[in-house]
Amino acid sequence: MPNNILIAYSTWAGSTQSVAEFIGKRLQELGETIKILPARKVKDIRAYDVIILGSAVRAGMIHNDSHLFVQHFAKTLPSKKVAYFVVCTTMSKDTPENRAQADSYIESLVARVPEVNLISRGQFGGAIDVTKLKGLIRIMMSHVPQGDYRDWDAIKKWTDDLHQKLE
Repeated sequence: MPNNILIAYSTWAGSTQSVAEFIGKRLQELGETIKILPARKVKDIRAYDVIILGSAVRAGMIHNDSHLFVQHFAKTLPSKKVAYFVVCTTMSKDTPENRAQADSYIESLVARVPEVNLISRGQFGGAIDVTKLKGLIRIMMSHVPQGDYRDWDAIKKWTDDLHQKLE
């Protein structure tokens, strides 16, 4: 019987949304039932067996919508299988040091509800295109190397590994 999976995400410029959609498509191919929503639009998680929460990271900070999601569902999340992933420029190069740094972003979510049954953590590179950003953030990010650092093979491998943990 397939799992009923919610993939919630928080994004500033769409990179995390595209990763969430990719993960959802792959899990659907593997036979799972998927719903994908921006984290801020999720009203209830009780109907889902598995919660996957993805967040953009900017300037070392998880998107606030992801923190609010975990806080809002703090009483229900521990009864679910949960996976967190981050999309960040830290992972533009997959090194042990960068992986540890990206994992520290995930730890900020874990710290909010430590009793969550966290079955997987994903750390992925993002895409930087300052033309999609506005205001002060655009100025702050203008020094960051532009480009698409998403490694779709690594995202697929993580998704496949996650799926194995759900069986």
